[in-house]
Amino acid sequence: MKYCGKSCQKNDWPDHKLECPYLRNHTDFRNKDIVHMIGKLILKLKGKDWKTATSRIFDVEVSFDDLLSQADHGLQNLSFEVLDITTPLESYIGKENMPDKEILKELYGKVMYSFNFYNK
Repeated sequence: MKYCGKSCQKNDWPDHKLECPYLRNHTDFRNKDIVHMIGKLILKLKGKDWKTATSRIFDVEVSFDDLLSQADHGLQNLSFEVLDITTPLESYIGKENMPDKEILKELYGKVMYSFNFYNK
């Protein structure tokens, strides 16, 4: 992992220690960045209420439920895209950490919408 400085490294430690044991399973494959982001979210939110869990982003407290999804904008046919990341995601974080299909679709839709919105 590379960080821009000590402060960012220190701030990421709570999240990184969750994913660290799984990083060796994160091999080179298509959609590597998306699989990594979704895997990190799954590990961070494991055992928590997905709707109310919050994180501080800069000076704002946001919940996963606050994020918009591709499904919110009429792009609901995510089944094939989710299927494309399911196998690499499962090999990265392990079958025991995989959420059910509906949660995975919601996660994927929110991550992809946020990622695409940010890159515009």
